[in-house]
Amino acid sequence: MRFKILIGLLFLGIVSCNNSQKSSKTLTEKEEINTSDSIRQPSIADKIATAAGIEYWDSVSEIAFTFNVDRNDNHSERSWIWNPKTEDVKMITEKDTVAYNRNNLDSISKNADRAFINDKF
Repeated sequence: MRFKILIGLLFLGIVSCNNSQKSSKTLTEKEEINTSDSIRQPSIADKIATAAGIEYWDSVSEIAFTFNVDRNDNHSERSWIWNPKTEDVKMITEKDTVAYNRNNLDSISKNADRAFINDKF
């Protein structure tokens, strides 16, 4: 066991010496390295947003969708109408309709908003 720890420490010492030699490069060499890194590649989130039309988000005035749930033999659905600019939301279920603003939540709208957050993801 002690032998493994000693080997591990020796390995870490060699690696850290190797890293300190790399960090002593001249400023010109560092600039050359950073030049290739300065071109930012889009992240996966950026690619998804672009594919979904993020450039048109400012012109979206309303989004409507229905969330379906099937459990055993029971089917339920919630329909939503959301205005992202004003944060007005309307939830329509078989039993009820709740309209609220996400910036001004009360106890009833908090429960509806939890469902809204769940359903949109």
